[in-house]
Amino acid sequence: MSQQASTADHEKTDELITSDNQSVATSNQEQKVQTKVNASTAQVYNWDDFEKAFQDVNVSEIDIMNDIVSGTGGTEDGFNVPGRKLLITSGGNTRHIIDFEGCHPNLTGSDQLQITYRNLEIWSSDWYGIIKTADYGYDAAKQNTAIITLDDIDFHGSQLLYVGSHNEIHLKNKITAETINNNYTSPVNPKYQARGGGNTQQLFEFTNNDNNIYFDTGCTFTGTTYGGNVIQMSQGNGNIHVEQGATVTLNPLGNADGSLGNNPSETTGTTYGIYIAGSGKIDVEGVLNINVGKSKSNASQAIYNGTRNAVQAKAIGLNDANSSFNIGSGGSVNITTNGNISNNTNTSLIFDGGNFIINPNGSLKITGEDMGDYMVH
Repeated sequence: MSQQASTADHEKTDELITSDNQSVATSNQEQKVQTKVNASTAQVYNWDDFEKAFQDVNVSEIDIMNDIVSGTGGTEDGFNVPGRKLLITSGGNTRHIIDFEGCHPNLTGSDQLQITYRNLEIWSSDWYGIIKTADYGYDAAKQNTAIITLDDIDFHGSQLLYVGSHNEIHLKNKITAETINNNYTSPVNPKYQARGGGNTQQLFEFTNNDNNIYFDTGCTFTGTTYGGNVIQMSQGNGNIHVEQGATVTLNPLGNADGSLGNNPSETTGTTYGIYIAGSGKIDVEGVLNINVGKSKSNASQAIYNGTRNAVQAKAIGLNDANSSFNIGSGGSVNITTNGNISNNTNTSLIFDGGNFIINPNGSLKITGEDMGDYMVH
């Protein structure tokens, strides 16, 4: 993506105060004042206080006490945030919603960010998702790789993560994440209509070199897209790790309604479950499932009747001779498909331009049914 996020200029403050801008549906109850529980923990009840706490380098935990929505009218309004260790989680006994709409935190400077989103339902129509790291300054001497952890969350929106170089992503416990038609009505307050940053985006987009995404042991992940790739590594040394005991399910175009036409993905056209453009490695020690060719939409353009339609996709694309797909001993990859396999560049379900390795006791299982006109080719 070449678009630049506009950056809101917010002043850091040591004392967090209540804003007059109520961006939370409070059902006529009195607006609650943000409480700073101690020097490092902030309880927030509205968007403005959430943004201020995010920008306060002294805050290491943000407890979300209400469902909150940004209410921005834009599609990529950024606010700068400093690097530090930060947990964002639901407060109390209720799982709360953060609706970023067209707003995103933008990591700047060179201090290391270690951020965790935990026990939350998150929505975002922003072009850059829930944290943008493409603008921070990596410094090898400081070993300041950005570390982003998603732990027990549900995500709905345009794009979950847009990251630059030197990022380490960890996914833990149960996570469901999907891209949707991002002109949605906010689940927090129906008066806010998300404008959307783009319907052809990736769920995870890695735009530069030296990135790793880990599906940690015990993680159960389901990722589904509306118009783009599920995981896209655009440069070199981009690595995907499915750890032993993790189960990952990818559904490229599993939410497609056909309105975007055939092969709509933002930068690749053809839509993949996993796309590696440069050098990199996919290492499967657990279970990886990829479902190709079917959408849960009931729209006529999305229903497969034996002829390729707008849900056509591919499972895996390795586009570099130095890329590899490794199924470890005990690891398993299961791909299910019908004949709705994209023929945009070739007719392969798996495009292997690198090295595909299946180790002893590893397994690759491909199940095809109702192959339709694919069998003609």
